[in-house]
Amino acid sequence: MAQVIQQEVSAEEFYDAFISYVSRGADAEIASALQRDLESFRVPRKLVEAGYPASLRPVFRDVSDLAAASSLRNSLKRELRRSRFLIVLCSPRAQRSEWVNEEIRQFLALGREDRVLAVLLEGEPADSFPPALEIVRDSLLSVDAASDGPLAADLRPKGRLSKRQQQRTAVLRLAAAILGCNYDDLVRRAEERSARFRRRIAASVAIVLMVFVVLALLFEKRSVRAASADMAIDRIDEETTLLARSISAALEQSDPVMDRLSSLARDHDPLKAYDRVAHSLRDLMQGRPGVSSISISFPDGTFQGAYRDEDGSIRFQDSRVSARDSIIKRYTLVGHERISPYYEEHIAFDPRGREYYKLAVSGGHRMWTKPFPFFKTHYTGIARAEPVYESDSKTLHAVITLDFDVTALSVVLSRASMDGAATLLYADDGTVLAYPAGEGRINNLPLRQDRALLYSDLDDPRLNAFFSEFVGKPDTLAVHEIAVEGEKQLVVAKPLAAGDDLGWFVATIIPEARLLR
Repeated sequence: MAQVIQQEVSAEEFYDAFISYVSRGADAEIASALQRDLESFRVPRKLVEAGYPASLRPVFRDVSDLAAASSLRNSLKRELRRSRFLIVLCSPRAQRSEWVNEEIRQFLALGREDRVLAVLLEGEPADSFPPALEIVRDSLLSVDAASDGPLAADLRPKGRLSKRQQQRTAVLRLAAAILGCNYDDLVRRAEERSARFRRRIAASVAIVLMVFVVLALLFEKRSVRAASADMAIDRIDEETTLLARSISAALEQSDPVMDRLSSLARDHDPLKAYDRVAHSLRDLMQGRPGVSSISISFPDGTFQGAYRDEDGSIRFQDSRVSARDSIIKRYTLVGHERISPYYEEHIAFDPRGREYYKLAVSGGHRMWTKPFPFFKTHYTGIARAEPVYESDSKTLHAVITLDFDVTALSVVLSRASMDGAATLLYADDGTVLAYPAGEGRINNLPLRQDRALLYSDLDDPRLNAFFSEFVGKPDTLAVHEIAVEGEKQLVVAKPLAAGDDLGWFVATIIPEARLLR
């Protein structure tokens, strides 16, 4: 078994790993899944306490095809230098790929032959290893004695294991190598974490049952009701915290996506063919809940982006400013490489006049926009925008954006299990981002494009009381009280932790009488 040693991170290294793969077909799907799972992997608490990081750093995966050239693009060479490990997805297709072989060769030239992780997708190593990998076969990292020769992970189909189980094992093996910890120890700690969670749930249920039994025996009905109310308040606080964390987690995924979008935009010339860029943008959107569109806007007024259409499919738009108006062409994405015209229209559209473009250019850095209404709907959106500069760091090359459909993100608000509770996603200025209890009333409001929905638009007694009696007041208590048409209601609010410039909150509002039943 190859000894896994924890590597020191140099100042130049930004990525924990660079995935080298054939960028189409099954290999591309597996590469995308591995990148997602590695970036979302959370290290067990016991290992964090022992000095390991709480999570892995970004994993680089080139989402665009390489142009026909004699060597790798300079941008990919740069990302190879910034990567601690090289993960090679080995298959007969990879063995024939000159680009995969060249990426391996360039990485080995950095003197990092002891940081190459081979993942076998099909066939035997002799049929799937690229030539450059065979040269350092004896130096390849294997994670434990049970691994098959010089393999970090084996994803070849096995009858007794599901595809998801195999991928989970592969992620644990790769994470162990990247972290520099023992694989068996990592598996054990991960299993202990799952077992602790199950025990905690079982213990919580048992404690609740015991409390009810003891209270029923020792106290009168009124005492039992009061104790139940206290427990319900704790439960409201816990549920509100979980709702805020769930929405924050969805928004926090914007940063790794923006990092890859920035690299893609910097290498893209809007005057050249854009079919490959269209597929790259689609790849960045897929599997990311709440992401409604992703775009690149150029200083000449050209706009190129992928968006989620009304039928749920992802389409591509190319818009160019002409003397009279803008020519907007929309496309359907076919397979992994082609695009097919969907329809064309001529309207007045110039991204340079949009608020996100102006904010990014004036601010000069990545930022959240203010909430805005989506066109022809009552849905609220928010965008992550950033300027991308040329190599001189002064000349603007493009403005990139990632748009979130807040309504789609906040479906988690409907999961609140307390009977009679209303949940709310809001901003301090009175903007209502999501309010499931008022959905019918919201849909009946006149459409407007000048601003996002405000609580005053709804004339809802609960919202009126909430914003007048609670929002903006000193936050000294975990649970607050408001009066809604003479009825006392309890409020718990939690901030979203997805950026200091966001200023959003999740609140749960419930009549006190519901807790005393």
